[in-house]
Amino acid sequence: LFGELCNEEAKRGTTEITLFNVPVCDKTHVISLVGIVSSKSTNDYDIVMIDFWASWCPPCIQEASVLSSSYDYWQDKNIRFIGIALWDNETSVKKFVEKHDFKYDITLDKDGKYAINYGVKALPEKFFINRDGEIVKKYIGPIDKESLDKIIDEILEKE
Repeated sequence: LFGELCNEEAKRGTTEITLFNVPVCDKTHVISLVGIVSSKSTNDYDIVMIDFWASWCPPCIQEASVLSSSYDYWQDKNIRFIGIALWDNETSVKKFVEKHDFKYDITLDKDGKYAINYGVKALPEKFFINRDGEIVKKYIGPIDKESLDKIIDEILEKE
C-alpha cells in the first residue's frame, strides 16, 4: 500500500528510499522538510513506525514532544520513525517540524490517498511495521512515552 507514495516523484526522476523492498517516499521531500537524510536502508531497521499526522490537528500537537523525544531515544536502537503529514501544506509542516524539533523523516500526503490506502481512521494514527514488512500494531490517537516504549519493546521481544 505504501509503495505508491513516491510513484509521482519517481516519474520525475527523484531518488527513492525503500520500505521492505517497496518504494516509500521521496528523499527530496525529506531533505526539504527536515534537512537530514538517513544513509541506512529502511529494511535494515527492526521496526518502522509510520505516523499519520497534521500540523492543524490538536491531538497531533499534543503528542509532538513525545514523538520528538522518543525518536531521540530510539534512533540509535535500530528503530525508524517516518511522519506523514496528511492534508497539510509544506509551509505549515516545516514550521511544525522546526517548532517541535522533529529529526526524523517527514513527507506529505496532500490529498490523503496514502492514508486511504492504509485505512487511516483518525489523526494521529501510527502503524508499526516489523523487519518482515508486516504491520504488527496500529495505534489511534495521541500516544504517551510509556505507551510508545511499551509497544516498541513488545514488538522487539517477538522478533
